[in-house]
Amino acid sequence: MDVRRFLIAGLVAVSAVACSNSQPSDSPAASASLPAASASLPAVSLAPLPAVSLEPLKADFENPIAGAALPGTDSLLIAERAGRVILVNRSDAGQVTSTETALDIEKLVGSTDAERGLLGIAVRPDGSELLLSYTSSKDGSSQLDSYKLNGATVEPSSRKSVLSVEQPYENHNGGHIAFGPDGFLYMSLGDGGSSGDPDGNAQNREVLLGKILRLDPDAEQAVAADNPFANTPGAQPQIWLTGVRNPWRFSFDSATGDLWVGDVGQNQTEEINFLPASQGGGRGANLGWDIYEGTAEFEDPNPATGASSAGPFTQPLVSYS
Repeated sequence: MDVRRFLIAGLVAVSAVACSNSQPSDSPAASASLPAASASLPAVSLAPLPAVSLEPLKADFENPIAGAALPGTDSLLIAERAGRVILVNRSDAGQVTSTETALDIEKLVGSTDAERGLLGIAVRPDGSELLLSYTSSKDGSSQLDSYKLNGATVEPSSRKSVLSVEQPYENHNGGHIAFGPDGFLYMSLGDGGSSGDPDGNAQNREVLLGKILRLDPDAEQAVAADNPFANTPGAQPQIWLTGVRNPWRFSFDSATGDLWVGDVGQNQTEEINFLPASQGGGRGANLGWDIYEGTAEFEDPNPATGASSAGPFTQPLVSYS
């Protein structure tokens, strides 16, 4: 089971809060002031936590921000925020035997001001492709690129643009990427930045900001054909779930396929969302921002018109200040 599951579950053990998983609604918009109880799941039953220990890699990195394992090996690819990808070779015992630069995209990344930079890294489960999420040196837009992998060797000339999303501000880029148990690539995008989601992006299905996306890197515009809003008029077909502020990290439980999402709050509350695979794994869910911050109604909401803000809203499993 994924170590991240252990860490998140440890928080849950301290405060077991009900949550919900909802399906998309096509009903007219409801009031922005909905009670938190409008969406609830049965309490989560947690198994006892096994002993977990963390061992730092004995290697030199400059602002490491994300990592991915190379399938079938003990090697890792570590992303540095400025744009380097470092190959870390390890022995069977887990000791670092060598490190080298596998890829350098510093010219594509440019600035690491505010919350910009190389933000996410993932490797296809079959080891054939490397995917990188970063903000562009040209205009700060969010970029998702792919590169062919030959073993542990990245082919720089094979770079292909998978998705590009304009960003209005320097913060709330999200940028985490990971392959799900269904083989599709998931990507988090923040609400576009500034403060309080001034453009109302998170509740607007017409834009990709403030969402978690489910992508097919081989398809046109990376659209996974069976996504929840793929056939909804006006909605962006890449969307998996809506209503997030800046989901900096998410993780799939390797044993169950459950999706855990950590979303950064505004001024009051951080939150952890639990989306069980048995209930759709967040398919079409609305996590509430910026109608809700955590479990409380947000002081300055920007609901979208129509079905986007109609609810029901998925409440976090854990919210904390």
